[in-house]
Amino acid sequence: VIDVAGDGHCGFRAVSGLLDQSVDSYDTIRLELGEELNKNRQGYTSMFGTEKRLNDVEYALTPAGIGYTDKWMMMPDM
Repeated sequence: VIDVAGDGHCGFRAVSGLLDQSVDSYDTIRLELGEELNKNRQGYTSMFGTEKRLNDVEYALTPAGIGYTDKWMMMPDM
């Protein structure tokens, strides 16, 4: 169990910590996930069902400073 700050970036902080990186490396996780989406766009469009949903997920990965709710890591489809 990794206890991370509940600051709107907590999902990305948790993933970072689970990958044995600093929990403060959450922006790197966002960047790498965005790169993965772009590299395999067709497969992720199929997985998410629509291009719009993929765009929504991609938007949620863009850094925003404060972790507003539209930038939270949402499950289960993300």
